[in-house]
Amino acid sequence: MEAEGPSGTEPGTRLPGSVHEAIIERSGTGVVVLDRELRYTAANSVAVETNGFSAQEHIGRHLREVVPDVAPELEPVLTQVFRTGKAVTDIEVVGSVAPTSGRTRYWNVSVVPLPGDEDHLAVVFVDITGQRSGDQRLRDVMNSLFAFVGLLDIAGHVLEANEAALVAGGLVADEVIGRRFWDTPWWSWNEGVQQRLRDAVDRAAKGEPSRYDELVQLRGGRLTPIDFQLAPMYDGDRVVGLVPSGIDITSRVDATTRLEALARLSGTLAGCTTTDEVLAAAVEHPAAVEDAESLTIAVAGLEGAVRFSSTGGPLTELRSTPTPIPIPQDVDTALRCMDEAQPVDPDEPVAPVESVPLCDEAGEAIGALVIRWSEKPEPDPSARARIALVADLCSQALVRAARVDELHRLVTAVGRQVLEQEVDRPQLDVAIRYEPSTEMARFGGDWFDIVEVTGSRTAVVLGDVAGHGAAAAGTMAQLKGLVRGLILSARPGELFELATRGVAGPDPEMVATAAVAIVDTAANSVEVVRAGHPPPLLWRAGGSVRRLDGVTRPPIGIPVPTEGERPPEVLEVDFGPGDSLVLFSDGLVETRARPLDCGIEELEALLAGLPGDTTAGHTADAVLASLVQGEAEDDVALLVVRFRETD
Repeated sequence: MEAEGPSGTEPGTRLPGSVHEAIIERSGTGVVVLDRELRYTAANSVAVETNGFSAQEHIGRHLREVVPDVAPELEPVLTQVFRTGKAVTDIEVVGSVAPTSGRTRYWNVSVVPLPGDEDHLAVVFVDITGQRSGDQRLRDVMNSLFAFVGLLDIAGHVLEANEAALVAGGLVADEVIGRRFWDTPWWSWNEGVQQRLRDAVDRAAKGEPSRYDELVQLRGGRLTPIDFQLAPMYDGDRVVGLVPSGIDITSRVDATTRLEALARLSGTLAGCTTTDEVLAAAVEHPAAVEDAESLTIAVAGLEGAVRFSSTGGPLTELRSTPTPIPIPQDVDTALRCMDEAQPVDPDEPVAPVESVPLCDEAGEAIGALVIRWSEKPEPDPSARARIALVADLCSQALVRAARVDELHRLVTAVGRQVLEQEVDRPQLDVAIRYEPSTEMARFGGDWFDIVEVTGSRTAVVLGDVAGHGAAAAGTMAQLKGLVRGLILSARPGELFELATRGVAGPDPEMVATAAVAIVDTAANSVEVVRAGHPPPLLWRAGGSVRRLDGVTRPPIGIPVPTEGERPPEVLEVDFGPGDSLVLFSDGLVETRARPLDCGIEELEALLAGLPGDTTAGHTADAVLASLVQGEAEDDVALLVVRFRETD
């Protein structure tokens, strides 16, 4: 009969003497001893409770008979230890055993050879199912979150990543677990993104949380904005891990982008003064209308014309002609929308192509806005309201522009009457060119005039009123009539003094510069007087150019002090057949990038290089082509008078 073993073991199952039985029995750790055939020769009480066999029933049984679910995982390790004589520690084994069959359990297992006994080894195991269940519960919680959540060690290696993050990235756990967070596909698409994350990990490891918006790469290479946070996790006062999280903020970013685009559209439309400017500006901001692919705006014009503009396309006008141009599809949609002028139903879902009438204060359709998306927009109850807001902005801008257009037509008609005139002086070849700087009026403060003084004497006038637009145009019309009357009734040297007395005091809006040249074809001479105006140029038939920059008085509207003797204000020079006189406003020669004197020097050089027999018209055209590039920064007036040569 076998002696009874230490407390907790059954008779006949005494552990080898090399094992400290009492310690093992009280440790709470499972211990079994196996021989080279992997049959049990001993098992402590923890092993008995775990495996569901008594200690005696363990003896002689093969590992697969006692723990068939975990034996395949353990056998290679046991064989390795017998072969090498070296322990294998801290491996994790997963499976089920007889008492809890069907329930997965986790063990931390170590296999160690027995000192002095090459035919036996000990298997030491600890049940860690409770710990792993806690980990799984944490994982379940993480996976239940819509946000992206994970767990890092303090060096930035990924320990856990929830299902939302993995699915969104098109990843599986094995692709990210154990890797440095910044080297995972979410972040590795951009070096700057990686560096910001590395910096955040460094700060979090020191206890400093981080939060910022970032773009991460998801399934298919799609970049998505997230609100990213990285928080330290503490054990007492020691940082033991890092918790990254992120919330998809695509909707917030899209809303912000639309709001910014809407603000830009509103600001741009507010600055438009003509219908053409409204048409061009309205289609430049498709993002303002629910991230539309393109916008088309059409507006009814005069005499049945329709002007329209589309995103990425030119401003175009449709007219009823014998050979009309094809009507684009979206323009045709706009025309039908204008005809029907049906109000938008706020409850209707947004379609891939939407047309919205643009109405004036009376509710009459003056145009239409057509919006096109590459894909059908997502349902959004507020989308209709935002579309209606864009339509209202365009409508208001068109109404304002229509008023300006009407003013433009009125001022143009007045300007035509004031500026246009026929020149009937047989001995003089006269060319007049005018380029306004403002679209609000087709003429502004510059003016010119040709006045027949006597049969052989002709006065040419070029003036420039301070300011632009309709107010300057009105002042110009008043001064033109005043100066014309004085040319016919006063001596040249008195012109501008009398003109200054004729205007309403030193009002800045009644200040103007002017140059008057009185050509006498009988005396072959010209008299020049100036009031603060750039000097005329005398281009001789032989090719030389002279600047007629004699004495000038202050501009019209600014009185000359009466004290002291004043120098003569009239410059008289020879002017014969083949000679040309060039009068101009400062807008021709002066720009932001070109000082006045430099511009005059360029004009002198240009004239000197032209053929001597160039007509007044060809001279004027050559000057404008050379000195005025694109839209004029200021009103440009040019007057060329050539003394015709006799046959």
